Amino acid sequence: MRTRKSSLAAAVSAVAFGAVLSAVPQAQAAEAGARAAAGSGWERGYCVNGDACLYYNSNQQGSYAGVWGNINYIPAMMFGNGNGSGDGVAVKNNAASVFNMNYNHVLRIYYNSDFSCRYSCQDFQERTKANLKAQLKNNNASQSWMLEV
Repeated sequence: MRTRKSSLAAAVSAVAFGAVLSAVPQAQAAEAGARAAAGSGWERGYCVNGDACLYYNSNQQGSYAGVWGNINYIPAMMFGNGNGSGDGVAVKNNAASVFNMNYNHVLRIYYNSDFSCRYSCQDFQERTKANLKAQLKNNNASQSWMLEV
């Protein structure tokens, strides 16, 4: 009897755990869709599929911010979470690396505001991680999304 109850409890726990795990991607997909519908914005210390996840340090380390849409980085946009370095620091002119969490668009980071590539810009293919090149490291001012480069 004791074995049967233990087996039943384990089976119920496994089913419940599986339901929770399958709900997480669905919730993130719904959130990514809501963000896309909102146009552009950011969230301190939180990135979901579809975002440009900008990091304070190289190699996707330190605090981070999830940014979506075509947007100029503003002083209120700050890094959060991570290992503590960069927490509360403005994203504009302070990013060192990026994870393009979008499945459908190339991310372009610009040295200048208003999406000007006159001095420097850098493209990040879908679902890629990379450090910002020397001209852009700690000199990032805006971003946009493109279908193809």
